[in-house]
Amino acid sequence: MKNSKKQKKERLDNEKVAMFFRNYETDFKPFFKERLQAKIEKINSEEYAENVFINNLSIAFAKVLYSGLAALVLILISIFITTGSLSIDSLLGLESISSEEITAYLLFDF
Repeated sequence: MKNSKKQKKERLDNEKVAMFFRNYETDFKPFFKERLQAKIEKINSEEYAENVFINNLSIAFAKVLYSGLAALVLILISIFITTGSLSIDSLLGLESISSEEITAYLLFDF
């Protein structure tokens, strides 16, 4: 008995919802269908896919570029802290080597 009342109530609710959607009026701008079809065709075109690929590639390149620049800045800061300057010798790691020892380093394996 309770199930039948519950089912009757659900059926009435469903009928109310169905009636609402039958009477619902949509208000689209003029030429909605044509504009929608044009957008779908544009998305399916090869040119659109190529543009999306290029945009994604440029975004990835920018992320790698900024990460690389950040790493380079950290390395330069580290070199400046350890050596006290940013000369070419300190960048190449030659600040602690005298000019007489350079030939020995180049000729022999240490």
